[in-house]
Amino acid sequence: MRLAVLLLALACTPVTTERWGYPNFPGEAPYDVRAASATPAGVRYDPTGQAVSPAVLDRLTAEVEACTGKIDRSSFVVKIPAPPDWAPSCDGSQQVLRSRAPDDGCRAKGLTPDAACPCRWRARIQWPNVIVATPSLYLYKDALTRFVTGSRDPWSDPKLAPCVAPTTPPL
Repeated sequence: MRLAVLLLALACTPVTTERWGYPNFPGEAPYDVRAASATPAGVRYDPTGQAVSPAVLDRLTAEVEACTGKIDRSSFVVKIPAPPDWAPSCDGSQQVLRSRAPDDGCRAKGLTPDAACPCRWRARIQWPNVIVATPSLYLYKDALTRFVTGSRDPWSDPKLAPCVAPTTPPL
């Protein structure tokens, strides 16, 4: 009976990018995805000509899996966009996507977004099943954790925070 109620609740829950905490901003086009490559462990990805290590993708996915439980690698694809769909952050310390993020998130991190340097995601989920990350894969684990758990803020969850901690350099 509980399973039936859970399945009904999931079936009635709209699956949108908003579900994972990634609002869409007007005028932003979705990333074009052609995931023709696959890692040895079965993660499908679209490198868009970027140098992406299949071994690193597998390692990061395995780290999230060890923390959250079994991950169905056929349920998602990874998109690594090419410039201009990612660029260095305004201070040059990280890679950011062209996708805008809410300003309050940047302010909470002590940043001051403005027209010259708007708040941008470093990784995100594109509905329905695309993990978009910069070539550094710095916050790939954050987006993957959100995708597999449904959490909108894994950083504030003591059980999920270790799952999203970066294990690659930001550049």
